[in-house]
Amino acid sequence: MKTNGKMTGMTPKGCTAWAWALAFLAVACGGLKAATIQLATTNAYSGITFALPLTVECGAAALGRYDATINYNPSILQVAGFSGGTGEFDSPQFSTNSAGRIILSDENWSSLHSPTGSFLVAQIAFKALGTPGSSSPLTFESAALYDTDGNSLSVTTSNGAVVLETPVRIRVGSTNVIGGTSFSVPLMVESWVNALGRYEAEVSFNTNVVKLQSVTGGSSPFNSLMANTNIPGKVVLIGENMVSLDSPTGLVTVAQLNFLAVGGVGTSSALALANTSVLNTDAATMTSSNMNGMVNVDLDSDADHIPDWWLQQYFGHPTSQGNDHSRAGDDASGTGQNNLFKYVAGLDPTNAASRFLMRVEPVPGQPGHMNFIFSPRWNDRTYTPLFCTNLLGSPSWSALTSTNVSDNGTERTVTDPDATGDSKFYRIQITWP
Repeated sequence: MKTNGKMTGMTPKGCTAWAWALAFLAVACGGLKAATIQLATTNAYSGITFALPLTVECGAAALGRYDATINYNPSILQVAGFSGGTGEFDSPQFSTNSAGRIILSDENWSSLHSPTGSFLVAQIAFKALGTPGSSSPLTFESAALYDTDGNSLSVTTSNGAVVLETPVRIRVGSTNVIGGTSFSVPLMVESWVNALGRYEAEVSFNTNVVKLQSVTGGSSPFNSLMANTNIPGKVVLIGENMVSLDSPTGLVTVAQLNFLAVGGVGTSSALALANTSVLNTDAATMTSSNMNGMVNVDLDSDADHIPDWWLQQYFGHPTSQGNDHSRAGDDASGTGQNNLFKYVAGLDPTNAASRFLMRVEPVPGQPGHMNFIFSPRWNDRTYTPLFCTNLLGSPSWSALTSTNVSDNGTERTVTDPDATGDSKFYRIQITWP
């Protein structure tokens, strides 16, 4: 229609038609709605079976079907079984005919309207086969998602991984004490990933060497405990974290065993762990291993920090003397390492071949990486590799953060992944309570 030389009525009709076209396009393009299918990343202990969730986030779209092909490392993980997810997706179909590959699918036969949002569609049970420190990526080779009208959804995949960690370790400290003195030995739990919730442990000892005087709590939240000392030579301890769901992790002192040394010169008592268990803050049992302790009763008559029994064993007398180079600062075998160092390092001071060795070598094929190698090494000592970049003034030594630690029973190798720069100096700190 034309009025006063102008067209009227066409613009509203044109806009209405365009608006309807947009609405229709939005409906027609419903199959392009974005969705994510995701695998979890988790830590596991070698030798155990665990469940890994497969989840979908599909927003407002009602999920009708999923298909997924997942790859994993069969030398690290072994498929142990499958279970369904929530609601309509409780019966997954699967194929494991190819090593290192899983084909999973399931279809919603129950509902045209749900589920939407984020939800579990399956659980994959794996058995961990690898060694601590090994890992397996969990990657989607392919994935497809459909809504309940059969429209394909735009899929984003989120891969996962499984890292195998060292089992939680429960250990009793080791120490050397002077006869007739009181001393304390810590009971510790090492849980580097999972928050510690509860522990139980039984510690046995030789009553002819040490006498238990009391048991006290460790660091918070394990500063209180229950202890049973009704059986001579044995104490049963139980402690629980009633404070936090997130901590502690790492090396946690959970109790202190307070003893009196009653044994004679050179006597010793193992502190043997038994019937131990560890739970995380979700009350799930964690795989654990025990590390026993040792108490050596050492008289040190001349207060040179070397016990009488050690001097008696190697020099034939219990106190240091100058005529046979048995003093703490002497080097009886000419190795450049004095007697005090040899006592701490567990060496024979009278044997020139018994010496602590260290060397630094480049890592083949890895520029900027250096191997710090030392020997011998003993299970009752703690070795802390240190480094600094400047020896002038008061050097600042830091613990070496390693990408690799290997031990062939004689030599221990620690890899420095950042050995770049003009200079770097290394040394070893040996501690033995």
